[in-house]
Amino acid sequence: MDAAGAVDFWGITEHDEVRPHPFLAATRMPRHIQSHWIAVRNPLLSSPDFRKYWDEMPPIRSYNDSIQWHESRFTEYFGNLGYTHVVAYPREDYPSRNPVFDNASMLLADGCPILKRRNLFHDPLYLDRHAIIGADMLELAEKAGYDTDLILTNLARTSRPRDLVTNAGLTTVISPRADQATLDAAASLKVLAVAHIFYADMADEILDRLSVLPAGYHLVATTSNEENKALIEARAQERGVDADVRVVSSNRGRDIGAFLVDCGDVLTSGEYDIVVKIHSKKSVQDDYNAAQLFKEHLYDNPLASSDHVAGILAGVRRPPAWACDRAHAAHGLPDDGPRVVREPAPPPASSPRRSASPCLFRRPPAAGPYGSMFISAPGGPVPADRRRPRPRGLPGRRRLQGRLPGPRHRAPPVPRGPVARLLRASPSRPRSGRVVLRLPQQKLAATSSMMPASRSTRCPS
Repeated sequence: MDAAGAVDFWGITEHDEVRPHPFLAATRMPRHIQSHWIAVRNPLLSSPDFRKYWDEMPPIRSYNDSIQWHESRFTEYFGNLGYTHVVAYPREDYPSRNPVFDNASMLLADGCPILKRRNLFHDPLYLDRHAIIGADMLELAEKAGYDTDLILTNLARTSRPRDLVTNAGLTTVISPRADQATLDAAASLKVLAVAHIFYADMADEILDRLSVLPAGYHLVATTSNEENKALIEARAQERGVDADVRVVSSNRGRDIGAFLVDCGDVLTSGEYDIVVKIHSKKSVQDDYNAAQLFKEHLYDNPLASSDHVAGILAGVRRPPAWACDRAHAAHGLPDDGPRVVREPAPPPASSPRRSASPCLFRRPPAAGPYGSMFISAPGGPVPADRRRPRPRGLPGRRRLQGRLPGPRHRAPPVPRGPVARLLRASPSRPRSGRVVLRLPQQKLAATSSMMPASRSTRCPS
């Protein structure tokens, strides 16, 4: 197209005219070539008109600035000066004003090489209202040969986790039955189980839960005193479990402190393919039914059966898009959305996401590990710079009682790449584990975040 020399500039996609102007006090935003691709031929490039356009442009400090002062002006500005242009995929061929956003699947089918990132990080409620399914675009892109792992890893740098997970359909369904190939693949992995057993009388229950892991897993157990240590060692030895039992240097931060401070050496050793984090759970501040429901929910989600675990490990080991299994909110217990929004403390200084911390707490994250139990790649839960926090930097008992144990409890455990929530749903309806399952929760979180928080509602720690 450009080689024909018939036009002065050209683009791949365009946006139709909009009335009134969405960003300025003007009657219209003109039809324009979108700025993700504009090719300019030499006669225009070397002209005084081109230089004047850039010299007179106001400073661009935001997304809206870039549209109102450049993208929406460029085409009409030079058209009015007599320069000609053409578009590879004109708007008339598609049923919307903004085909690259609203009709991305149609453009892909027609061979358009441009994918708009915004389809995967824009407000999911807007996309739902306009029936724009980012997951379908991603699926078609993969079939067309695009590297979707590269796309997701790039998006994860700047996207709100829950929005990305919802739009891209990153919730998958774990089948209750694993085929032999999946079981064999799980058995080949080196698995590290980290368990904080504050309540030593739960040692047998913890070991029962961990028995569904691949044979030969290594257990690092932490506890609060030497008496508990001796009991846990005896129980592990009776079961033939390879266990390293440690007394924590401080109980500040509880299971999170034990995990990051006292087990940091094994997490950063590079010896393991998978890390499983659990802890003894009683929720003594809640009534019996709620406490039991919460405990069973947290344990069952990652450790329901050997087949279930094998399916999770297959997902976690698929780099880099599938990173973490964690529990979603249980029936009868508050969702993590409003609790996170109202968490006043800043992330720890060693947080691997410290540069993006405002985004984490402005809206609920996608994979804050509810109850701080999860399965992950070992590099995920530790700071990127491998500097572990010290006990004095973790919250004390008074702050932890009946509320979130600091941002570490809800911060997504994987600093690299998007975080996938692996949930069990009906195997006969796999789509229910993607968009259909995620959108109602997104709507509920958005609605509840606008309501006053009830002081009587306490989130189990």
